[in-house]
Amino acid sequence: MRLSVGRKSGFVFTAVFLGVCLCGRGAEKAATTGTVSKAATAPAIAKVAIPPSILAGQADLLGALRVHEPNATLDRIAQWLGTIVPMVNAEGLRAQAAAMGLDFSKMTPGGNAAAFVWTPGTNATPTRFPETMAILLPLAVTNTDGLPNTVVETFGTYSILAKAPAQLATATAKKTLLYGLAQAPMQSDLEISINTKAIMAEYGERIRAAFNGFEEKMAMGMNTAAAMAPSNAMNVGQVQRLLKAEFQAVLDIVDQIQTLTYHFNVLPDAIELNTVVEAEKATWLASMLRNGSADTPDLMQFLPGNRAMLFQQTISNPQQMGDFYLKYIPMMADPANSNATDALKALIADSVKLGKITAACSFGASSDGKLQMEYVLLPENPEAFMPLLHKQLDAWKDGPIQALYRDMGIDIEIKNHATTKKDGMTVDSYDLACTMTSGIPAGTPLAETMLGLDQMKMEIGRMGAYILCGINTPVEELAQRVKSGTGSANAAMKDFAPGAVAYLSYNIPLYLQTIKAAIPPAAADTMPKLDPTLPPVTLAGYHQDGKAFYRLRVPRVLIAALVQAAQQKHRPTAPAQPGTASTNAPSVPRNP
Repeated sequence: MRLSVGRKSGFVFTAVFLGVCLCGRGAEKAATTGTVSKAATAPAIAKVAIPPSILAGQADLLGALRVHEPNATLDRIAQWLGTIVPMVNAEGLRAQAAAMGLDFSKMTPGGNAAAFVWTPGTNATPTRFPETMAILLPLAVTNTDGLPNTVVETFGTYSILAKAPAQLATATAKKTLLYGLAQAPMQSDLEISINTKAIMAEYGERIRAAFNGFEEKMAMGMNTAAAMAPSNAMNVGQVQRLLKAEFQAVLDIVDQIQTLTYHFNVLPDAIELNTVVEAEKATWLASMLRNGSADTPDLMQFLPGNRAMLFQQTISNPQQMGDFYLKYIPMMADPANSNATDALKALIADSVKLGKITAACSFGASSDGKLQMEYVLLPENPEAFMPLLHKQLDAWKDGPIQALYRDMGIDIEIKNHATTKKDGMTVDSYDLACTMTSGIPAGTPLAETMLGLDQMKMEIGRMGAYILCGINTPVEELAQRVKSGTGSANAAMKDFAPGAVAYLSYNIPLYLQTIKAAIPPAAADTMPKLDPTLPPVTLAGYHQDGKAFYRLRVPRVLIAALVQAAQQKHRPTAPAQPGTASTNAPSVPRNP
């Protein structure tokens, strides 16, 4: 446990550091250097259509699952999967359902199937989650012999099924409501709706107790490990405070969510998993999910296309973001270390004054396993942005914030180099070293060492309104693309509508290559080999009217390649027969 916490903390710290401290003193001097022939402009944006939740306003319904026209959906999913996993076919699945008395071919055309879970009421056992559930099918079920312990009531061409008469009676009394919810328009093949507000009202205390129990168990495990290796121990109290703050933040956000809905859709060339979060009105979360992405520029186009991951995010409401962090900072720091708390609060207060910012970054590794990253930032107020970054860099180099992370066993060293001129741009250069000083047993290969995080070189420059940064890669290559005003089209930008607050393009084959370059050869040889030209997984997130809409797209050919790679890895090697060569090895001539 201690090992995994240390590795995660080291990588998270490095990501935060690189994302925040992108410029030093020389960036201020570079305020007027470099020219850009054409800025990245944003297209005109129309609002995206966010599917509504069927559970909005339903206080006693905890959740629902809907399947759009089950008979037709079964054909489409089975045909899609059959090209990847040949043993899957619609007729086989229909035969299994028919044996239970569910004849898919007789389902009402256009009808949706649904399952509903509602609050158990005052007589429920307080230590258990509800068993109050019923299923509505677009089918007149007349035989339940294949459905043990199931009761059914049919009305017209629809049926309600439940596990007990009391549940059936409750559902039947609600049949008009349940029918209306089940048949509401669907924009996906499968939909899972969660009434977060109702769940937290019913089970919030138990959920919080479970989180607190997990935190306590982690602390106990870390204390045990510290007792076994005191010279290598992390500051358990500091880690526990950090975990407590994180758990509290997650639960506070969940308390502000009204409904959560997942949409699963099978498309001819991909599958999509879309998530809709609807915030309670007049909450902090609702203020974060307001409209504010209509003028998002495309900065991802300037990033190199041969990276494992490309990401872009726009923060258009820094005041609300700052308020969120300020609430939990006192929980993170040692109460006896007021200097760290004050320093963090000051940095966040300064950040709030900067206004809106859009940032794009890339992640990959060189052939020798060194981390490579590029950043393009477009701040609303570059003149105010530079002094703040200078201040943040000094805070990370030395002082109470650095001491805070040292308490968790994370240390970072920064060395400044002389400012140089590259491509007409003033560039600052730094040596960065992020290391774990405790919490890792001696001799353990560290993630930061394998990725070269203990030997990083960072270059930063400014070109007009843009801040450019390269980690273990020359910043002038990035500057050339920005100067031209054009770049390569990104898969996420092509897959989804413009105007998102976040875009992600994740190339799994290139990511595997990145990991292979960073780990020992024996471990790398066990990893699957995939074609790097396979299309990436893409994501886009939209915020508007108190709702978040995140769309994830996984290409079909990528899924097929992953399945094939997994099958090849687990395919047993056939034993060689006497006098013959193995069928899984090159033929070897027999001895004369």
